[in-house]
Amino acid sequence: MITRSGTVAGGGALVKRLRRARLRTTPDLVSGFWFLTSLVSLTGPVLAVAVVAVDKAHGEAGVFPTLYISPDSARTILGSISGSFITIASLTSSLTIVTLQLLSNQYTPRTVRGFLSSRLSQVVLGSFIAIFLYCLVVLVTVRAPADENDPFVPSLGVLLSILLTVVGMVLLVVFIHAMSQTIQVSTMAARIARTTAAAVAGLHGADPHAEPGAAAGPGPLTGGGEVRSTRTGYVRGVDLDELLDRLDRPGGPGGPGGRALRVTYLAAPGEFVTPTTVLARVEGPGGAPDDRATAAVRAAVVVARERELRADPAFGVRQLVDITLRALSSGINDPSTAITCLGYLRALLEDIAARDLPPSTTVARGQVSVTARLPTFEDYLEPYLELTGYAGADVRVTCALLDGLASVARCARDDERRHHVEHVREEFRQVELEGVRMPRDRQRLAR
Repeated sequence: MITRSGTVAGGGALVKRLRRARLRTTPDLVSGFWFLTSLVSLTGPVLAVAVVAVDKAHGEAGVFPTLYISPDSARTILGSISGSFITIASLTSSLTIVTLQLLSNQYTPRTVRGFLSSRLSQVVLGSFIAIFLYCLVVLVTVRAPADENDPFVPSLGVLLSILLTVVGMVLLVVFIHAMSQTIQVSTMAARIARTTAAAVAGLHGADPHAEPGAAAGPGPLTGGGEVRSTRTGYVRGVDLDELLDRLDRPGGPGGPGGRALRVTYLAAPGEFVTPTTVLARVEGPGGAPDDRATAAVRAAVVVARERELRADPAFGVRQLVDITLRALSSGINDPSTAITCLGYLRALLEDIAARDLPPSTTVARGQVSVTARLPTFEDYLEPYLELTGYAGADVRVTCALLDGLASVARCARDDERRHHVEHVREEFRQVELEGVRMPRDRQRLAR
């Protein structure tokens, strides 16, 4: 993800800080299973405290004076519900782990992160825990006449626990249905393709035919140096807003009274970097960049342990290709799964081929200009072309791959892309024709 500088009306500094925090933390919070699950779980005890307070406010008669629930009955109901839902929560956790193992073994481990980010799974498990905690909190407030304190039965709390039980059962059915859909390759491939298409539109613009704009900046510069990474991992994004703020502010390296600077990032989102990797090149008068400029350039790059699909659209193409390759392997040997993924890959690449994809984006402010790399059409197409080395074992897969390349060529924005795809397709078709013996299959490939 490349965040570009822009004018923010009202509280601009705060909004920018929130955007930076979102770029660095939101993907991990959303894809992590614990955050939303914990928030939903906390609603149980909070609701219990509120409901008990309402019951106590109505005195001994309670919210429903005509309804009598004995302390023993209340304890039995609440105890049974709490015990049942902690069992259901354990069952849900077990189903989730089994599904994760199936996704990792049958498809690719790179799909696990997408499953864990499912809001439904997080909300359902959190709801089961919330109902369990709700019943426990309400249960401890029940007092019988034999107790030392005045008797108290939260009738509203008990009735609400029964209602929550019905809601929990509905959620359990919905969860099981969702699990049965999740493990289907068509559902998974559609989700990956949909998320990837949205990420492409967010990174390159919603309009496939939009023309790139130019940014002003400093003129020709001499001198400069390289900035290397201090961390190991995948580049998740480059925060151009933060870099411009740090370089162009008063007293900053490129601010008023400073020198002109041009920063060119060489590492694109999705690339793996190490402490020896050159992140960027900084050009400006006076030789190598100072420590402040170097620190600012490094701080603007978000490096994480995993690639993030919403910030790295090429990762979606990689996931679909990996599932296809796994389906074509001798251990799985599932051509139908491969053809399904090829269909969604074809749709994605058709959209990408029609877009203007400049190799970089440039923003400027004052004496500072920053250029960040963007994925090119070749970056998106390269994983797809890997499949040409594995599709020969099944004529159906070969035909699907050839049809996909032909369709992508027809959707290409310019002649250069079209000729490149057509050339690759023809080479692949000729190689496959040499290895096919059945006349019928040769006719299918010759079309």
